[in-house]
Amino acid sequence: MNNQRILFLSNGHGEDTCNGEIIKPLLSLDINVEMAAVPIVGEGNIYKELGVTILTPTRTLPSGGFLYMNPLVFLQDIASGLIGLLGKQLKIIWKQAKDYDILMVTGDIVVAAIAYFTKNPI
Repeated sequence: MNNQRILFLSNGHGEDTCNGEIIKPLLSLDINVEMAAVPIVGEGNIYKELGVTILTPTRTLPSGGFLYMNPLVFLQDIASGLIGLLGKQLKIIWKQAKDYDILMVTGDIVVAAIAYFTKNPI
């Protein structure tokens, strides 16, 4: 049987942690599953701890993903490379998503929209 391939998309530390709780039992089962992750916000440390490949570049930005708390910090994020980082992430997601059987999306409308436009099963 071929490996099932799952791509985990998340946009924050809490979302990464939720996906980690899904990944842990998958790792303990004797099944053919290959997993990779794209943490849109932050470094995706839980994925690293679990040995899950991170497909895209990551960076911790000044807002930490909490733009709604202080919209002015968005300017700091832009100055710290937000637009370039997001562009690289989107390019990789849309190029590589076709190689996965399913996308596991955890987060808000932003990450859901990114996944939707890959046209993969979500």
